[in-house]
Amino acid sequence: MTTQHRLASVLGWGIFLPAMILQITAWRLFNEASMGETSPWSTSMDAFIYSISQVIFGKTVLVNFPAQYGLSAEFIGGLLRLFPFSMLTFSFVFCVMQVISMAAVFYAFAKEVRVWALRPLFGLSLVLVTFSSVLMINGVDEYYLQYWPLRFIWPALSIFALQAYKSTPDLRHAAAVSVIAAIGTIWNIESGLPIAIGFAALLATKWAYNLGSRDARSVALRRHLLRALLQHVILFVGFAAATAVYISAKAEHPPHWGWLVEYQKLFYGLGVAMLPMPLTITTPWMSVLALYLLGLLLAASAWRRTPRTRGYDLIFFIAMLGWGLFTYYQGRSHILNLINVCWPAILLATILADRAIRFVRTRRLSRPYLILPTIAIASLCYTALPFVQNLGLFWQDTLKVIDTWDQAASPLVSDELAFIRRHTVPGEACVLLTRRQGLYYAAAGLGNPIDGPGYSEMLTIKDRDALMAQLNTRRFDCVFIGTGKDSEQYLDTDVSAPFRDYEAVATNAKGTLHFLKPKKVIAPEDRL
Repeated sequence: MTTQHRLASVLGWGIFLPAMILQITAWRLFNEASMGETSPWSTSMDAFIYSISQVIFGKTVLVNFPAQYGLSAEFIGGLLRLFPFSMLTFSFVFCVMQVISMAAVFYAFAKEVRVWALRPLFGLSLVLVTFSSVLMINGVDEYYLQYWPLRFIWPALSIFALQAYKSTPDLRHAAAVSVIAAIGTIWNIESGLPIAIGFAALLATKWAYNLGSRDARSVALRRHLLRALLQHVILFVGFAAATAVYISAKAEHPPHWGWLVEYQKLFYGLGVAMLPMPLTITTPWMSVLALYLLGLLLAASAWRRTPRTRGYDLIFFIAMLGWGLFTYYQGRSHILNLINVCWPAILLATILADRAIRFVRTRRLSRPYLILPTIAIASLCYTALPFVQNLGLFWQDTLKVIDTWDQAASPLVSDELAFIRRHTVPGEACVLLTRRQGLYYAAAGLGNPIDGPGYSEMLTIKDRDALMAQLNTRRFDCVFIGTGKDSEQYLDTDVSAPFRDYEAVATNAKGTLHFLKPKKVIAPEDRL
Protein backbone atom coordinates (compact mmCIF):
# COMPACT_ATOMS: atom_id res chain seq x y z
CA MET A 1 0.00 0.00 0.00
CA THR A 2 1.41 3.38 -1.04
CA THR A 3 1.63 6.38 1.25
CA GLN A 4 -1.19 8.02 -0.68
CA HIS A 5 -3.44 4.98 -0.16
CA ARG A 6 -2.60 4.91 3.57
CA LEU A 7 -3.50 8.58 3.93
CA ALA A 8 -6.74 8.00 2.00
CA SER A 9 -7.58 5.07 4.29
CA VAL A 10 -6.85 7.06 7.44
CA LEU A 11 -8.92 9.98 6.17
CA GLY A 12 -11.84 7.76 5.22
CA TRP A 13 -11.96 5.83 8.48
CA GLY A 14 -11.08 8.95 10.49
CA ILE A 15 -14.26 10.67 9.27
CA PHE A 16 -16.56 7.63 9.08
CA LEU A 17 -15.93 6.20 12.56
CA PRO A 18 -16.53 9.43 14.56
CA ALA A 19 -19.65 10.10 12.49
CA MET A 20 -21.00 6.63 13.27
CA ILE A 21 -20.16 6.94 16.99
CA LEU A 22 -21.86 10.34 17.11
CA GLN A 23 -24.94 8.81 15.52
CA ILE A 24 -24.96 6.08 18.19
CA THR A 25 -24.49 8.40 21.16
CA ALA A 26 -27.15 10.82 19.91
CA TRP A 27 -30.05 8.36 20.18
CA ARG A 28 -29.10 4.74 19.61
CA LEU A 29 -27.98 3.94 23.15
CA PHE A 30 -30.71 4.08 25.78
CA ASN A 31 -31.70 2.69 29.16
CA GLU A 32 -34.91 2.03 31.03
CA ALA A 33 -35.42 5.69 31.88
CA SER A 34 -35.54 6.51 28.17
CA MET A 35 -38.78 4.59 27.59
CA GLY A 36 -41.77 6.75 26.76
CA GLU A 37 -45.44 6.70 25.79
CA THR A 38 -44.94 7.75 22.17
CA SER A 39 -45.47 5.52 19.16
CA PRO A 40 -41.79 4.64 18.63
CA TRP A 41 -41.87 2.95 22.03
CA SER A 42 -45.45 1.69 22.30
CA THR A 43 -45.58 0.38 18.72
CA SER A 44 -42.25 0.00 16.90
CA MET A 45 -40.07 -0.98 19.84
CA ASP A 46 -42.80 -2.80 21.72
CA ALA A 47 -43.59 -5.09 18.78
CA PHE A 48 -40.00 -6.24 18.41
CA ILE A 49 -38.93 -6.48 22.03
CA TYR A 50 -41.98 -8.51 23.06
CA SER A 51 -40.82 -11.60 21.18
CA ILE A 52 -37.25 -11.20 22.48
CA SER A 53 -38.48 -10.92 26.08
CA GLN A 54 -40.49 -14.11 25.73
CA VAL A 55 -37.56 -16.05 24.27
CA ILE A 56 -35.49 -14.89 27.24
CA PHE A 57 -38.29 -16.19 29.48
CA GLY A 58 -38.07 -19.60 27.76
CA LYS A 59 -40.73 -19.48 25.08
CA THR A 60 -40.16 -20.40 21.44
CA VAL A 61 -40.85 -18.51 18.23
CA LEU A 62 -43.38 -20.29 15.96
CA VAL A 63 -44.55 -22.34 18.94
CA ASN A 64 -45.79 -19.83 21.49
CA PHE A 65 -46.08 -16.79 19.25
CA PRO A 66 -45.81 -15.93 15.54
CA ALA A 67 -42.76 -14.60 13.74
CA GLN A 68 -43.45 -11.23 12.18
CA TYR A 69 -39.69 -10.61 12.00
CA GLY A 70 -38.53 -14.14 11.22
CA LEU A 71 -36.57 -16.09 13.80
CA SER A 72 -34.37 -13.14 14.76
CA ALA A 73 -35.91 -13.03 18.24
CA GLU A 74 -34.81 -16.63 18.81
CA PHE A 75 -31.20 -15.67 18.06
CA ILE A 76 -31.18 -12.38 19.98
CA GLY A 77 -33.17 -13.70 22.93
CA GLY A 78 -30.89 -16.73 23.17
CA LEU A 79 -27.85 -14.45 23.22
CA LEU A 80 -29.31 -12.11 25.84
CA ARG A 81 -30.12 -15.04 28.13
CA LEU A 82 -26.36 -15.35 28.67
CA PHE A 83 -26.19 -11.91 30.36
CA PRO A 84 -28.09 -10.08 33.09
CA PHE A 85 -30.81 -8.47 31.00
CA SER A 86 -31.72 -4.80 31.05
CA MET A 87 -32.88 -2.25 28.50
CA LEU A 88 -29.32 -0.88 28.48
CA THR A 89 -27.97 -4.35 27.67
CA PHE A 90 -30.53 -4.67 24.88
CA SER A 91 -29.62 -1.33 23.30
CA PHE A 92 -25.89 -2.01 23.74
CA VAL A 93 -26.19 -5.27 21.82
CA PHE A 94 -28.03 -3.42 19.04
CA CYS A 95 -25.30 -0.76 19.00
CA VAL A 96 -22.63 -3.45 18.66
CA MET A 97 -24.62 -4.89 15.75
CA GLN A 98 -24.69 -1.40 14.23
CA VAL A 99 -20.92 -0.97 14.52
CA ILE A 100 -20.26 -4.40 13.01
CA SER A 101 -22.65 -3.95 10.09
CA MET A 102 -21.62 -0.39 9.25
CA ALA A 103 -17.91 -1.20 9.52
CA ALA A 104 -18.40 -4.29 7.31
CA VAL A 105 -19.92 -2.21 4.51
CA PHE A 106 -17.32 0.54 4.78
CA TYR A 107 -14.43 -1.94 4.87
CA ALA A 108 -15.62 -3.66 1.68
CA PHE A 109 -16.15 -0.26 0.07
CA ALA A 110 -12.66 0.93 1.04
CA LYS A 111 -11.13 -2.19 -0.53
CA GLU A 112 -12.83 -1.38 -3.84
CA VAL A 113 -12.37 2.39 -4.10
CA ARG A 114 -9.08 4.13 -4.89
CA VAL A 115 -10.18 7.77 -5.38
CA TRP A 116 -9.50 9.18 -1.93
CA ALA A 117 -12.16 11.94 -2.02
CA LEU A 118 -14.93 9.37 -2.38
CA ARG A 119 -14.18 7.70 0.95
CA PRO A 120 -15.20 10.47 3.37
CA LEU A 121 -18.16 11.38 1.15
CA PHE A 122 -19.45 7.82 1.15
CA GLY A 123 -18.82 7.40 4.89
CA LEU A 124 -20.94 10.44 5.76
CA SER A 125 -23.62 9.42 3.25
CA LEU A 126 -23.82 5.92 4.70
CA VAL A 127 -24.29 7.29 8.21
CA LEU A 128 -26.98 9.69 7.05
CA VAL A 129 -29.17 7.19 5.15
CA THR A 130 -28.95 4.42 7.77
CA PHE A 131 -30.25 3.98 11.31
CA SER A 132 -32.95 6.66 11.10
CA SER A 133 -30.64 9.69 10.83
CA VAL A 134 -32.92 11.37 8.28
CA LEU A 135 -35.94 10.78 10.51
CA MET A 136 -34.24 12.23 13.55
CA ILE A 137 -33.00 15.30 11.67
CA ASN A 138 -36.56 15.94 10.55
CA GLY A 139 -37.98 15.54 14.07
CA VAL A 140 -39.50 12.06 13.66
CA ASP A 141 -38.55 10.19 16.83
CA GLU A 142 -38.47 6.66 15.39
CA TYR A 143 -35.49 5.35 17.32
CA TYR A 144 -35.88 1.72 16.35
CA LEU A 145 -37.77 1.06 13.17
CA GLN A 146 -37.34 -2.66 12.79
CA TYR A 147 -35.15 -2.16 9.71
CA TRP A 148 -32.24 -1.05 11.90
CA PRO A 149 -30.33 -3.23 12.62
CA LEU A 150 -32.72 -6.18 12.19
CA ARG A 151 -32.94 -6.08 8.39
CA PHE A 152 -29.51 -4.53 7.83
CA ILE A 153 -26.88 -6.60 9.58
CA TRP A 154 -26.84 -9.72 7.38
CA PRO A 155 -26.97 -7.88 4.03
CA ALA A 156 -24.13 -5.69 5.36
CA LEU A 157 -22.08 -8.73 6.38
CA SER A 158 -22.75 -10.32 2.99
CA ILE A 159 -21.10 -7.33 1.27
CA PHE A 160 -18.01 -7.86 3.43
CA ALA A 161 -17.95 -11.62 2.75
CA LEU A 162 -18.51 -11.22 -0.99
CA GLN A 163 -15.64 -8.74 -1.25
CA ALA A 164 -13.41 -11.27 0.51
CA TYR A 165 -14.59 -14.01 -1.89
CA LYS A 166 -13.89 -11.72 -4.86
CA SER A 167 -10.32 -11.22 -3.62
CA THR A 168 -9.78 -14.94 -2.87
CA PRO A 169 -12.34 -17.00 -4.81
CA ASP A 170 -12.09 -20.35 -3.03
CA LEU A 171 -14.68 -22.62 -1.46
CA ARG A 172 -13.89 -21.40 2.04
CA HIS A 173 -14.75 -17.80 1.22
CA ALA A 174 -17.75 -18.93 -0.81
CA ALA A 175 -18.96 -20.87 2.22
CA ALA A 176 -18.78 -17.70 4.32
CA VAL A 177 -21.19 -15.94 1.95
CA SER A 178 -23.49 -18.98 1.92
CA VAL A 179 -23.57 -19.24 5.71
CA ILE A 180 -24.43 -15.54 6.00
CA ALA A 181 -27.20 -16.03 3.40
CA ALA A 182 -28.60 -19.04 5.28
CA ILE A 183 -28.52 -17.43 8.73
CA GLY A 184 -29.82 -14.15 7.32
CA THR A 185 -32.81 -15.89 5.74
CA ILE A 186 -33.62 -17.75 8.95
CA TRP A 187 -33.14 -14.52 10.87
CA ASN A 188 -35.47 -12.50 8.62
CA ILE A 189 -36.59 -13.87 5.28
CA GLU A 190 -37.16 -10.48 3.59
CA SER A 191 -33.53 -9.41 4.03
CA GLY A 192 -31.86 -12.83 3.98
CA LEU A 193 -33.38 -14.31 0.84
CA PRO A 194 -31.96 -11.57 -1.46
CA ILE A 195 -28.48 -12.56 -0.21
CA ALA A 196 -29.07 -16.23 -1.04
CA ILE A 197 -30.56 -15.47 -4.46
CA GLY A 198 -27.93 -12.85 -5.26
CA PHE A 199 -24.99 -15.16 -4.55
CA ALA A 200 -26.58 -18.09 -6.39
CA ALA A 201 -27.24 -15.80 -9.38
CA LEU A 202 -23.61 -14.63 -9.34
CA LEU A 203 -22.23 -18.17 -9.36
CA ALA A 204 -24.68 -19.41 -12.00
CA THR A 205 -24.20 -16.39 -14.29
CA LYS A 206 -20.42 -16.59 -14.22
CA TRP A 207 -20.60 -20.34 -14.89
CA ALA A 208 -22.83 -19.71 -17.93
CA TYR A 209 -20.49 -17.06 -19.34
CA ASN A 210 -17.55 -19.45 -19.02
CA LEU A 211 -19.22 -22.34 -20.84
CA GLY A 212 -17.75 -21.41 -24.23
CA SER A 213 -14.12 -21.41 -23.02
CA ARG A 214 -12.19 -24.68 -23.11
CA ASP A 215 -8.80 -23.60 -21.75
CA ALA A 216 -7.65 -25.16 -18.50
CA ARG A 217 -8.27 -22.05 -16.38
CA SER A 218 -11.86 -21.71 -17.60
CA VAL A 219 -12.54 -25.40 -16.97
CA ALA A 220 -11.14 -25.07 -13.45
CA LEU A 221 -13.28 -21.96 -12.86
CA ARG A 222 -16.44 -23.75 -14.03
CA ARG A 223 -15.72 -26.64 -11.66
CA HIS A 224 -15.18 -24.21 -8.80
CA LEU A 225 -18.40 -22.33 -9.57
CA LEU A 226 -20.44 -25.54 -9.69
CA ARG A 227 -18.92 -26.72 -6.43
CA ALA A 228 -19.57 -23.35 -4.81
CA LEU A 229 -23.17 -23.39 -6.06
CA LEU A 230 -23.73 -26.92 -4.78
CA GLN A 231 -22.11 -25.97 -1.46
CA HIS A 232 -24.38 -22.90 -1.33
CA VAL A 233 -27.52 -25.02 -1.73
CA ILE A 234 -26.33 -27.65 0.78
CA LEU A 235 -25.43 -25.07 3.42
CA PHE A 236 -28.70 -23.21 2.93
CA VAL A 237 -30.81 -26.35 3.22
CA GLY A 238 -28.63 -27.68 6.05
CA PHE A 239 -29.00 -24.56 8.20
CA ALA A 240 -32.73 -24.44 7.54
CA ALA A 241 -33.08 -28.10 8.51
CA ALA A 242 -30.94 -27.67 11.63
CA THR A 243 -33.07 -24.71 12.69
CA ALA A 244 -36.26 -26.72 12.14
CA VAL A 245 -34.87 -29.55 14.27
CA TYR A 246 -33.84 -27.11 17.00
CA ILE A 247 -37.25 -25.40 17.09
CA SER A 248 -39.07 -28.75 17.10
CA ALA A 249 -36.85 -30.17 19.85
CA LYS A 250 -37.25 -27.08 22.01
CA ALA A 251 -41.05 -26.93 21.59
CA GLU A 252 -43.64 -28.60 23.78
CA HIS A 253 -45.92 -29.02 20.75
CA PRO A 254 -45.42 -28.94 16.95
CA PRO A 255 -44.43 -25.52 15.61
CA HIS A 256 -46.74 -23.48 13.39
CA TRP A 257 -44.46 -23.28 10.35
CA GLY A 258 -47.04 -21.23 8.45
CA TRP A 259 -46.43 -18.39 10.90
CA LEU A 260 -43.11 -17.74 9.15
CA VAL A 261 -44.91 -15.97 6.31
CA GLU A 262 -48.49 -15.58 7.54
CA TYR A 263 -47.95 -12.35 9.43
CA GLN A 264 -45.94 -10.72 6.64
CA LYS A 265 -48.81 -11.54 4.28
CA LEU A 266 -51.32 -10.17 6.79
CA PHE A 267 -49.39 -6.92 7.17
CA TYR A 268 -49.22 -6.52 3.41
CA GLY A 269 -52.84 -7.58 2.83
CA LEU A 270 -54.21 -5.20 5.45
CA GLY A 271 -52.67 -2.34 3.52
CA VAL A 272 -50.78 -0.89 6.49
CA ALA A 273 -48.78 2.10 5.23
CA MET A 274 -49.39 1.04 1.64
CA LEU A 275 -48.51 3.53 -1.09
CA PRO A 276 -48.14 2.60 -4.78
CA MET A 277 -44.71 3.09 -6.30
CA PRO A 278 -44.56 6.13 -8.61
CA LEU A 279 -43.68 4.85 -12.07
CA THR A 280 -42.61 8.18 -13.54
CA ILE A 281 -39.11 7.79 -14.90
CA THR A 282 -37.83 10.94 -13.14
CA THR A 283 -38.74 9.72 -9.63
CA PRO A 284 -36.00 8.57 -7.23
CA TRP A 285 -37.54 5.08 -7.16
CA MET A 286 -36.90 4.58 -10.86
CA SER A 287 -33.42 6.07 -10.57
CA VAL A 288 -32.48 3.48 -7.94
CA LEU A 289 -33.86 0.64 -10.05
CA ALA A 290 -32.05 1.98 -13.12
CA LEU A 291 -28.78 2.02 -11.18
CA TYR A 292 -29.19 -1.62 -10.19
CA LEU A 293 -29.98 -2.52 -13.79
CA LEU A 294 -26.86 -0.63 -14.92
CA GLY A 295 -24.73 -2.64 -12.48
CA LEU A 296 -26.10 -5.93 -13.81
CA LEU A 297 -25.56 -4.89 -17.44
CA LEU A 298 -22.00 -3.70 -16.82
CA ALA A 299 -21.13 -6.99 -15.12
CA ALA A 300 -22.70 -8.99 -17.95
CA SER A 301 -20.82 -6.94 -20.54
CA ALA A 302 -17.52 -7.42 -18.72
CA TRP A 303 -18.00 -11.20 -18.40
CA ARG A 304 -18.92 -11.44 -22.07
CA ARG A 305 -15.58 -9.87 -22.99
CA THR A 306 -13.51 -11.58 -20.28
CA PRO A 307 -15.45 -14.46 -18.66
CA ARG A 308 -12.88 -15.08 -15.92
CA THR A 309 -12.66 -11.50 -14.65
CA ARG A 310 -13.51 -10.94 -10.98
CA GLY A 311 -13.64 -7.16 -11.17
CA TYR A 312 -17.43 -7.03 -11.46
CA ASP A 313 -18.40 -9.75 -8.98
CA LEU A 314 -19.15 -7.31 -6.17
CA ILE A 315 -20.95 -4.92 -8.52
CA PHE A 316 -23.25 -7.71 -9.74
CA PHE A 317 -23.93 -8.92 -6.19
CA ILE A 318 -24.69 -5.43 -4.84
CA ALA A 319 -27.13 -4.85 -7.71
CA MET A 320 -28.90 -8.16 -7.07
CA LEU A 321 -28.97 -7.59 -3.29
CA GLY A 322 -30.22 -4.02 -3.65
CA TRP A 323 -32.94 -5.10 -6.04
CA GLY A 324 -34.12 -7.78 -3.61
CA LEU A 325 -34.17 -5.46 -0.60
CA PHE A 326 -35.88 -2.79 -2.69
CA THR A 327 -38.67 -5.16 -3.76
CA TYR A 328 -39.93 -5.66 -0.19
CA TYR A 329 -40.81 -1.96 0.10
CA GLN A 330 -42.15 -1.37 -3.41
CA GLY A 331 -45.74 -1.41 -2.06
CA ARG A 332 -44.92 1.03 0.75
CA SER A 333 -43.41 3.63 -1.50
CA HIS A 334 -43.01 6.49 0.93
CA ILE A 335 -39.81 8.45 0.44
CA LEU A 336 -38.67 7.53 3.96
CA ASN A 337 -38.87 3.85 3.04
CA LEU A 338 -36.78 4.54 -0.05
CA ILE A 339 -34.14 6.00 2.25
CA ASN A 340 -34.21 2.76 4.25
CA VAL A 341 -33.31 0.65 1.23
CA CYS A 342 -31.15 3.00 -0.85
CA TRP A 343 -27.83 2.25 0.85
CA PRO A 344 -26.83 -0.46 -1.71
CA ALA A 345 -27.54 2.05 -4.48
CA ILE A 346 -25.24 4.63 -2.87
CA LEU A 347 -22.56 1.96 -2.45
CA LEU A 348 -22.92 0.82 -6.05
CA ALA A 349 -22.93 4.36 -7.47
CA THR A 350 -19.73 5.23 -5.58
CA ILE A 351 -17.90 2.09 -6.71
CA LEU A 352 -18.92 2.73 -10.33
CA ALA A 353 -17.89 6.39 -10.03
CA ASP A 354 -14.46 5.37 -8.73
CA ARG A 355 -14.06 2.89 -11.57
CA ALA A 356 -15.05 5.46 -14.23
CA ILE A 357 -12.65 8.10 -12.85
CA ARG A 358 -9.76 5.62 -12.83
CA PHE A 359 -10.60 4.48 -16.37
CA VAL A 360 -10.50 8.09 -17.59
CA ARG A 361 -7.17 8.64 -15.84
CA THR A 362 -5.68 5.61 -17.59
CA ARG A 363 -7.28 6.65 -20.92
CA ARG A 364 -9.46 3.55 -21.10
CA LEU A 365 -12.44 5.93 -21.27
CA SER A 366 -12.68 9.39 -22.78
CA ARG A 367 -13.37 12.49 -20.69
CA PRO A 368 -17.09 12.78 -21.56
CA TYR A 369 -17.65 9.64 -19.49
CA LEU A 370 -16.89 11.72 -16.38
CA ILE A 371 -20.49 12.98 -16.52
CA LEU A 372 -21.70 9.80 -14.75
CA PRO A 373 -19.25 9.97 -11.80
CA THR A 374 -20.00 13.70 -11.58
CA ILE A 375 -23.68 12.87 -11.04
CA ALA A 376 -22.72 10.21 -8.47
CA ILE A 377 -20.44 12.61 -6.57
CA ALA A 378 -23.16 15.27 -6.60
CA SER A 379 -25.55 12.71 -5.10
CA LEU A 380 -22.99 11.83 -2.42
CA CYS A 381 -22.59 15.50 -1.56
CA TYR A 382 -26.38 15.84 -1.44
CA THR A 383 -26.56 13.09 1.21
CA ALA A 384 -23.34 13.88 3.07
CA LEU A 385 -23.94 17.64 3.42
CA PRO A 386 -27.06 17.34 5.65
CA PHE A 387 -25.06 15.29 8.12
CA VAL A 388 -22.37 17.98 8.28
CA GLN A 389 -25.01 20.70 8.56
CA ASN A 390 -26.64 18.91 11.48
CA LEU A 391 -23.50 18.07 13.45
CA GLY A 392 -24.66 20.56 16.06
CA LEU A 393 -28.00 18.77 16.38
CA PHE A 394 -26.28 15.39 16.78
CA TRP A 395 -23.96 16.84 19.41
CA GLN A 396 -26.81 18.53 21.30
CA ASP A 397 -28.75 15.24 21.29
CA THR A 398 -25.67 13.49 22.68
CA LEU A 399 -25.35 16.03 25.50
CA LYS A 400 -29.06 15.72 26.20
CA VAL A 401 -28.73 11.94 26.50
CA ILE A 402 -25.87 12.37 28.98
CA ASP A 403 -27.66 15.05 31.02
CA THR A 404 -30.94 13.13 31.24
CA TRP A 405 -29.53 9.60 31.47
CA ASP A 406 -31.15 8.86 34.84
CA GLN A 407 -34.23 11.05 34.39
CA ALA A 408 -37.44 9.25 33.49
CA ALA A 409 -38.64 10.37 30.05
CA SER A 410 -42.21 9.43 30.99
CA PRO A 411 -43.49 9.61 34.59
CA LEU A 412 -46.37 7.34 33.55
CA VAL A 413 -44.13 4.59 32.16
CA SER A 414 -41.80 4.88 35.15
CA ASP A 415 -44.72 4.64 37.58
CA GLU A 416 -46.32 1.66 35.83
CA LEU A 417 -43.06 -0.26 35.61
CA ALA A 418 -42.24 0.40 39.28
CA PHE A 419 -45.75 -0.77 40.19
CA ILE A 420 -45.33 -4.01 38.19
CA ARG A 421 -41.98 -4.69 39.83
CA ARG A 422 -43.42 -4.14 43.31
CA HIS A 423 -45.88 -6.98 42.83
CA THR A 424 -43.77 -9.46 40.85
CA VAL A 425 -40.40 -11.18 40.85
CA PRO A 426 -38.23 -11.69 37.74
CA GLY A 427 -39.01 -14.97 36.02
CA GLU A 428 -42.68 -14.94 37.06
CA ALA A 429 -45.47 -15.50 34.54
CA CYS A 430 -47.97 -12.64 34.52
CA VAL A 431 -50.76 -11.46 32.25
CA LEU A 432 -50.10 -7.84 31.23
CA LEU A 433 -53.12 -6.38 29.46
CA THR A 434 -51.72 -2.91 28.99
CA ARG A 435 -50.06 -0.70 26.43
CA ARG A 436 -46.26 -1.06 26.19
CA GLN A 437 -46.72 -4.70 27.04
CA GLY A 438 -43.46 -5.85 25.46
CA LEU A 439 -41.43 -3.12 27.14
CA TYR A 440 -42.78 -4.07 30.57
CA TYR A 441 -42.23 -7.80 30.03
CA ALA A 442 -38.64 -7.12 29.01
CA ALA A 443 -37.77 -4.57 31.68
CA ALA A 444 -39.41 -6.51 34.53
CA GLY A 445 -38.11 -9.89 33.35
CA LEU A 446 -41.55 -11.48 33.19
CA GLY A 447 -43.11 -14.09 30.95
CA ASN A 448 -46.54 -14.15 29.38
CA PRO A 449 -48.57 -17.31 30.20
CA ILE A 450 -50.71 -16.57 27.13
CA ASP A 451 -49.70 -17.94 23.72
CA GLY A 452 -50.06 -15.81 20.61
CA PRO A 453 -48.79 -12.46 19.35
CA GLY A 454 -48.21 -9.53 21.67
CA TYR A 455 -50.60 -6.59 21.73
CA SER A 456 -48.64 -4.47 19.23
CA GLU A 457 -48.60 -7.34 16.71
CA MET A 458 -52.21 -8.46 17.13
CA LEU A 459 -53.55 -7.98 13.62
CA THR A 460 -56.58 -10.26 13.34
CA ILE A 461 -59.87 -11.00 15.07
CA LYS A 462 -58.73 -14.62 15.26
CA ASP A 463 -55.75 -13.58 17.39
CA ARG A 464 -57.96 -11.51 19.67
CA ASP A 465 -60.48 -14.32 20.05
CA ALA A 466 -57.68 -16.79 20.85
CA LEU A 467 -56.45 -14.41 23.55
CA MET A 468 -59.93 -14.05 25.05
CA ALA A 469 -60.48 -17.83 24.97
CA GLN A 470 -57.33 -18.37 27.04
CA LEU A 471 -58.32 -15.63 29.48
CA ASN A 472 -61.79 -17.18 29.89
CA THR A 473 -60.69 -20.79 30.38
CA ARG A 474 -57.59 -20.44 32.55
CA ARG A 475 -56.81 -19.08 36.00
CA PHE A 476 -53.89 -16.75 36.57
CA ASP A 477 -52.26 -15.75 39.85
CA CYS A 478 -50.87 -12.50 38.42
CA VAL A 479 -52.85 -10.10 36.21
CA PHE A 480 -52.30 -6.43 35.38
CA ILE A 481 -54.92 -4.46 33.45
CA GLY A 482 -54.33 -0.98 32.07
CA THR A 483 -57.06 1.67 32.05
CA GLY A 484 -57.37 5.08 30.48
CA LYS A 485 -56.41 6.31 27.02
CA ASP A 486 -52.65 6.00 27.61
CA SER A 487 -52.62 2.49 29.10
CA GLU A 488 -55.70 0.59 27.96
CA GLN A 489 -55.48 -2.10 25.28
CA TYR A 490 -57.94 -1.35 22.50
CA LEU A 491 -59.19 -4.67 21.15
CA ASP A 492 -62.89 -3.87 20.54
CA THR A 493 -63.81 -6.08 23.47
CA ASP A 494 -63.78 -5.87 27.25
CA VAL A 495 -60.53 -7.56 28.28
CA SER A 496 -61.53 -7.24 31.94
CA ALA A 497 -64.67 -9.41 31.47
CA PRO A 498 -62.88 -12.75 32.16
CA PHE A 499 -61.75 -11.42 35.55
CA ARG A 500 -65.11 -10.86 37.24
CA ASP A 501 -64.15 -13.28 40.00
CA TYR A 502 -60.81 -11.55 40.55
CA GLU A 503 -60.19 -8.66 42.90
CA ALA A 504 -58.02 -5.58 42.45
CA VAL A 505 -55.49 -5.82 45.25
CA ALA A 506 -53.52 -2.73 44.24
CA THR A 507 -53.55 0.25 41.85
CA ASN A 508 -50.60 2.37 40.80
CA ALA A 509 -50.28 5.97 41.92
CA LYS A 510 -51.52 7.36 38.61
CA GLY A 511 -54.54 5.06 38.58
CA THR A 512 -53.74 3.59 35.15
CA LEU A 513 -52.77 0.03 36.13
CA HIS A 514 -54.59 -2.46 38.36
CA PHE A 515 -53.11 -5.59 39.88
CA LEU A 516 -55.63 -8.44 40.07
CA LYS A 517 -55.60 -11.75 41.87
CA PRO A 518 -58.28 -14.48 42.07
CA LYS A 519 -60.72 -13.99 44.92
CA LYS A 520 -60.22 -16.39 47.76
CA VAL A 521 -62.88 -19.09 47.83
CA ILE A 522 -63.93 -20.00 51.40
CA ALA A 523 -64.54 -23.71 51.84
CA PRO A 524 -67.86 -24.67 53.53
CA GLU A 525 -66.12 -26.17 56.54
CA ASP A 526 -64.18 -22.93 57.05
CA ARG A 527 -67.37 -20.87 57.25
CA LEU A 528 -68.39 -22.42 60.58
